[in-house]
Parts: sequence; structure tokens; C-alpha cells
Amino acid sequence: MRQPGQKNRYNPSLEILFDSPVQARPDLLWREVEGETVLLDPQRGHYYGIEGCGTRVWQLLQEETTLGDVLLCLLEEYDVEERELRQDLVEIYQGLRKSGLLKGR
Repeated sequence: MRQPGQKNRYNPSLEILFDSPVQARPDLLWREVEGETVLLDPQRGHYYGIEGCGTRVWQLLQEETTLGDVLLCLLEEYDVEERELRQDLVEIYQGLRKSGLLKGR
């Protein structure tokens, strides 16, 4: 099932496709600590923190999936409007991508 794209806030001419494969980089070290996910990028020596539903998104991205599948999973788990969740998911995805925490394509 192809889901419509979401306009990119940083570059409105780009669309984020919810049916494209996405996965967290497998070389990153991470651990959940009191509801927050702490990540270490051993290549760069940088630490990152993810909170809230971002932690669940990170868990779901450990295997190759699509943002559409992540969205559907989160809609089942959280009591939230799809539009709001889609917007939050796009922001989380953009942050992870910008930080280089996702496998490159």
C-alpha cells in the first residue's frame, strides 16, 4: 500500500515517501535509560538522546522497514491523531537522517 508523502519542512519541494525502506545504522551503540534512548556513534564519537515516541521509533527502525509501517504500528500503540503522529514521525525521521543515524541509500 503506497501512502502519500509528507512535505519536508526544511525543503518543501522534497517529499518524504512513507513506502521507502529505512533502517537505523547497525553499527550504533544504544541503550534505553529511564524512557530515553542514548546512542553512541563510534565513528564520530558523538552521543545522541531520543525521548518520547522517538524511543519507540528507534526500536522499530532496528530492522529494515518503511515509515508507513512505523506509522501504522504507532497508531495502534498510541492514542493520537494520524495527522499529528505523521508530522511527529517526519520530524523524528529528519532529525535521525540529518544526524547520520540511518543507513544510507
